[in-house]
Amino acid sequence: MTRLRPCLLSTVAFLLFAGCGAARAQTLEEVLVTTYTSNPQIEADRARQRASDDDVARALGGWRPVATLQVQHGRGHDIYQYKQTKRNINPLYPANPSYSVHEWRTPDNLLLQIQQAIYDGGRTSADLRHSQLAVEAGLATMVSVEQQVLGGAVQAYYDLYRDQEIAELARQNVAWLQEQANAVHARYQVKDVTQTDVAQAEARLAKGLSDQTTAEGTLEVTRSAFQAATGIVPGVLPSPPPAPVALLPTSKDEAMALAETNPDMRAAQLTAQVAEADVDYMASGLMPTLSLQATARRMNDSDQAYLGTTDHQVLLSLSIPLYEGGVSAARTRGAKQTAGQKRLEADYTRRKVTDQVNRAWQQLQSARANIRSLTEQVRAADVARTSIRAEMRVGTRTVLDQLNTEQELMDAKISLLRARHDETVASYGVLISVGHLTASALGLPVEIYDPAIHYEKVRNQWIGTGIDEDYGKDRKPE
Repeated sequence: MTRLRPCLLSTVAFLLFAGCGAARAQTLEEVLVTTYTSNPQIEADRARQRASDDDVARALGGWRPVATLQVQHGRGHDIYQYKQTKRNINPLYPANPSYSVHEWRTPDNLLLQIQQAIYDGGRTSADLRHSQLAVEAGLATMVSVEQQVLGGAVQAYYDLYRDQEIAELARQNVAWLQEQANAVHARYQVKDVTQTDVAQAEARLAKGLSDQTTAEGTLEVTRSAFQAATGIVPGVLPSPPPAPVALLPTSKDEAMALAETNPDMRAAQLTAQVAEADVDYMASGLMPTLSLQATARRMNDSDQAYLGTTDHQVLLSLSIPLYEGGVSAARTRGAKQTAGQKRLEADYTRRKVTDQVNRAWQQLQSARANIRSLTEQVRAADVARTSIRAEMRVGTRTVLDQLNTEQELMDAKISLLRARHDETVASYGVLISVGHLTASALGLPVEIYDPAIHYEKVRNQWIGTGIDEDYGKDRKPE
């Protein structure tokens, strides 16, 4: 069962609906706010972005000094073998051709070393450029994920409302058909209608019951999809708001111009730039390096009166790679190929985004045209039903005529309901294609997550492994 989560919002505070006993009406705004503030996919992508922020801090570490302290303490045993000669006889062992001397010692050494890179062949600069561009690409990906999640919630909401209304129409239709079947049976008893009329009424009732079963089954599937997309146990949905016309581009040309703000396109372009930085990073392995190294050392390796040695030194170290088996050259060539790949992928992403905008815009226009036609169809079908009911009372219409006109009106209402659903979903599809389906653009009453706060905090952090975020440790399975 979904865990109950309290959400403190800037202008609205409410409890989530998971685990609640009685279902209540859930507005689209409430659903979107809850999705934005608690969706694990959004939270996971924010964690990914925070990890990218720390990669910038790691890259900056290439310019910082590296200090190491090495301490050694132990016990040593040395054995010295001596050979005696006539000129060198140990009076303690005059008869032995050789003798041994044992010496015990206690090594006690201390080494402090500080190294500062002065020039590393452009490696750190390329690494830093890679990390900073990766952060920018990650920001675009964050927008894309937010759009996908909110778009999925919108789709699930309007799907559920559509199927909820279709199921209600099916129930109303069955109730009416049951009344008609009962009335036809009563008329048959007094020989006012024939057996054919009874059979037609019963057949239409059986179809209505089948349609109701199908509609209710579809509704349950949609309810499950709604909970998966939003994390909310679905209740009764009120009539949803109309399409966000004020946020939509006014023409196809404007929509195509706004496509440049599509986050997928932005992320692909930045990823290509990241690959370009990787070329310089790999090529740095072919360049010389220059560093400054300061060392302080104290060595004491004897148990005798000798106190050991202490020395200090500062070295300027220049390293020039002459040949290292072609490893760096191969890595550089591979990075260039990858950079070309990412440029081509960015071009392909641009094509896909252009197609996405075209499709979304055309779907919206088609849905609007369908609504106009279907609205007229519902009006005409309603007029026809009223006329046929009047004609039934004077005996100029058959039972089948009445059953047919009721079915035509119901079919028209369902088609209009679907068309209105399609128009609204297509409207949000246009917003997704131009990068405007975000909590900020929609004006949701919620505190907008600002990734810059974490970036600025960790960018120049020299030490420390702690983080403020719980990175999902307190989340319970839903």
